[in-house]
Amino acid sequence: MELHQLRLLIGIVITAMMEKMTSGALPKSIALQDGPADIFAQDGSFFYRHGTSDVVSGYEQSQPAYSPATKIIVEQSTVNNKYVHLRFYINNRYWSRDTRDNAIVAISNQPIEDTTDPSCTLFEPNFPSQNEVNFTHVQTGWRVIVKEVVVLDRLSSRLYVEENSSGTNLGFVDRETLIILPDHPIAFIHGKYLKAYDVNGKRLQFGSDKATDKESLHSPSMMSNGMVVISSTYFDSLWWVNTSNDSNWIYGGDYTTQVSPRAAIFKVVKIDEIAIALLNPSVNKYCVRSTDNCLAATSDDITSEAIIFVDELVTERQILNLAYILADQRIYGETPFIAGTTTLTNEEDVDLIMPVEITYTDEKSYTFSRGGGRLNANVKSTISTTPWFISTGRLVIPGAIIINEAFEWDTADTTETEVTAVGTVSVPKNSTVTVSYVGTKGICSIPFTYTKADKSAIDGQTTYQNRIRGGIYEGVSYYNFSFQVVNN
Repeated sequence: MELHQLRLLIGIVITAMMEKMTSGALPKSIALQDGPADIFAQDGSFFYRHGTSDVVSGYEQSQPAYSPATKIIVEQSTVNNKYVHLRFYINNRYWSRDTRDNAIVAISNQPIEDTTDPSCTLFEPNFPSQNEVNFTHVQTGWRVIVKEVVVLDRLSSRLYVEENSSGTNLGFVDRETLIILPDHPIAFIHGKYLKAYDVNGKRLQFGSDKATDKESLHSPSMMSNGMVVISSTYFDSLWWVNTSNDSNWIYGGDYTTQVSPRAAIFKVVKIDEIAIALLNPSVNKYCVRSTDNCLAATSDDITSEAIIFVDELVTERQILNLAYILADQRIYGETPFIAGTTTLTNEEDVDLIMPVEITYTDEKSYTFSRGGGRLNANVKSTISTTPWFISTGRLVIPGAIIINEAFEWDTADTTETEVTAVGTVSVPKNSTVTVSYVGTKGICSIPFTYTKADKSAIDGQTTYQNRIRGGIYEGVSYYNFSFQVVNN
């Protein structure tokens, strides 16, 4: 299959996923807001965990759908496929009910499926319409509602469960399909770079050979609901679709108050790590390279002409100063692990304490994530930190290795070390036993903040962005070993 055909197929599949009606299942991750989701809304606030427990919206500041603080992981129940757990991504805390006032809180770092336990974390989603959901708290059978409350003279929305209530419909944004474009000038490519083109209107044309020319620079700005507006650096104006002559040209200039704000809103659809498609919801068309190689919103589908490559205009990136938030760590996925076995024979007429040793490969792996939704766009990145792993007693401790190397987000790196476990076991008289070295394999998940240092391809300067939230580290390791003896 040709590369462009593969990208087209991926795009078509993603489009179908986005456009289908909700049919009883939530995406793997979501953001929730009070009221229906509106792709044209200029502002809005989504629910997040405030302080140590409260699930609120709009208390200290509005949190957008693309914020790591509002990302909620939807985990399927193991006892009933109608039920789900809702866990905040950034701090590993599950929703449950506060028995004191029936407020929804996010306290537990482990799911609780016992429906007789007041701390049960199970909820049943119900779907009144597309992109809307309400929840039933399984342990009580009560619906989740939104209440406006005043805390320290500040108005905010909080979630509660209430008996005999029909519940509140919450708008949800699919975080699995939400793409976050960089918040600095970037370039778009389809054969050539997209540039300002002042012929028959201030349009945009794939006609430049140089990404860093002023004409080729464009600056995205994310809206609270995950949509994006884009401005042309050269025209110093927002992009917008001009429907005046049915051509649907995308203009990079001449944006005025006479133009509907909806015309300037775009939805980004991810094709792969370096390519996107742009949908203009006001005309419900994808942007394509059209006549004169200019950009126009004219396609109903993601065709090969709709696939646009992104250049972040960053020559190198360093991820520094990782600060692990150990208070929000989570251990999960624990399974038994047999490192190796051997046999011992006692030919004496008395029980013996016999030495034993088993050699095995100790494997550790680690992954750094940043919440999804971002392109990698071929930026060479390095990271400097010490990975953490679960050790004896389920304590999470720093590993013995220090890494300062190239890496990719969401890609596991693995180290292997040959280890010989030495000990003694009791072997009954005149018998042969099988000795196994048995431990546990588990995953520790730890949120972290970090500094990002980007060297610009435009001017060669390095800019630093400090204390970025949304990083999640996961380390996989073996621990809690012991020798176990089975008589043959």
